[in-house]
Amino acid sequence: MASQSYLIFSSSGLQLALEAAVVREIIRLPEITPLAETPPYLTGVINLRGHIIPVMDLNRRFGRPPPRYRLTDSIIVLALEDLRLGLIVNAVHEVICIAPEDIDASPSSRFPGARPPQFATRVAKVGGNILMVLNHLNLLPDNALAQELEEGEAPEPMASSSYFCPDASPEERAVFHQRAVSLRPALVEEDFTGLSPTAVVGLNGEYFGVDLELVREFAAIRHLILIPCCPDHIVGNMNLRGNILTLVDIRNWLDLPGAGLREAGQVMVAALGELSVGIVVDQVFDIIYLNPADLDPLPTAIRKANEPYLQGTALYGGKVMTVLNLANLLSSEGLVVAEEP
Repeated sequence: MASQSYLIFSSSGLQLALEAAVVREIIRLPEITPLAETPPYLTGVINLRGHIIPVMDLNRRFGRPPPRYRLTDSIIVLALEDLRLGLIVNAVHEVICIAPEDIDASPSSRFPGARPPQFATRVAKVGGNILMVLNHLNLLPDNALAQELEEGEAPEPMASSSYFCPDASPEERAVFHQRAVSLRPALVEEDFTGLSPTAVVGLNGEYFGVDLELVREFAAIRHLILIPCCPDHIVGNMNLRGNILTLVDIRNWLDLPGAGLREAGQVMVAALGELSVGIVVDQVFDIIYLNPADLDPLPTAIRKANEPYLQGTALYGGKVMTVLNLANLLSSEGLVVAEEP
């Protein structure tokens, strides 16, 4: 059986994994509307481009006290069967591939008389860490309620005094509210047909979009090893779960100043044919679905030498995002230096 992609995230100190195939998108935590007569583990609902999405607090689902929500929290939006569900998490880390042999049933299910785990039903070995793997189907709320919310027939909200984060400062409430407002506009094409899954990454303070078809995973840069006698854009090598991965800096191909040697960024593992390379980025912001029709032509100021590596521009978060032609970048002569025996 082939390896499967998992989204790695954390919630109240727990390191968790979730099948990446069920993840629709990741958004910053907005204002959530609490509802009466719903299970306590449902914090409320949000209006996500015309869809009423129930939002679940994983801590409450696990039977733990709810945390104090913060501006740095996120919501992972899942597509489960015929409904969507949001999970509040503290941080989203990376997408990685995990081999079936590195996943096993939760040890707590093996104790005689112990109640088998309902949500974190498996564990995974990733490097030197052990992660809990969620059974996303068991997270589902009552089907009748979920279907009612998905169709937009939400129950009446609770009184305004029942704010989802009562300890939030006025400044935090303003940010939560603005995020909620920005999520409301509906997409013209709701079924994502023809849309391209795109990773939004940061380089030198600018947004760049990358087609996920050529991206295998994202990871943090760890234990970087210098390679002698290589061009400046070869950052070094790192050990990625037993495989040696060469890291490259593509800023020269984009007319951006080089970042130099550092271990504070992220690496985007991309593959084209037999070539596998790690592209260094400052940050991974989001996974979105981009309509090719929304791409604008490149500005005339773009040099002809850069055009093969760029597809166009699109708006992201009110700013201009440049969409890369990753296939051309990976095929570029001199990007990766072949190692001599």
